Parts: sequence; structure tokens; C-alpha cells
Amino acid sequence: MPLFVKGHDPPRWDVWDSPELREDNEYFQFFDEDIFDTLLEVRDEIDSVNMTDQIPDIDNQLNTDVFVNVLKNQSQTPEEALKQAKEAVENH
Repeated sequence: MPLFVKGHDPPRWDVWDSPELREDNEYFQFFDEDIFDTLLEVRDEIDSVNMTDQIPDIDNQLNTDVFVNVLKNQSQTPEEALKQAKEAVENH
């Protein structure tokens, strides 16, 4: 699965305080048990995912060029790779 955000559903704020989500699980062990309290505190700062017709092109650029060139090949800086990807998406 590509690393870019695939979510197109809005955050489910309505369930962040439900008892079921507060049961101990592997995520609580990683993030700590107050993760949903923290998210609720910053809820107004969390924007919904904005899906546009450019998302497939952005996803493709990130996964085929940016991540490979920066992380695997180390042939570009993040700034260079992102600038190139931005130009490719805008010119598509």
C-alpha cells in the first residue's frame, strides 16, 4: 500500500470518547491511553482530508519519485524531490 494518505473519510470525533475505543490494545500501548483525550483537546486544529482530482497524481509522484529518490536512492534532497513532484503534478 502506498504511503500517502488514503483516507477519504472524515475523522470520527463522535467515537473518540466511547468506552470501546478506550479498551487496552496495541495502539494504546504505543500511543498511551490518553491518545483520544489528546486528540479531543486539539480537535479544532484537525482538518478533514481534502480530496481533489490531483490526489492520484500526487500519490504517484510521492511513491514513485519522492520516496525513492530521497529515501532509497538518496539522489535528491526532500526539497528538490518535492519541488520536482509539485511541478510534475501541476503540469499533468
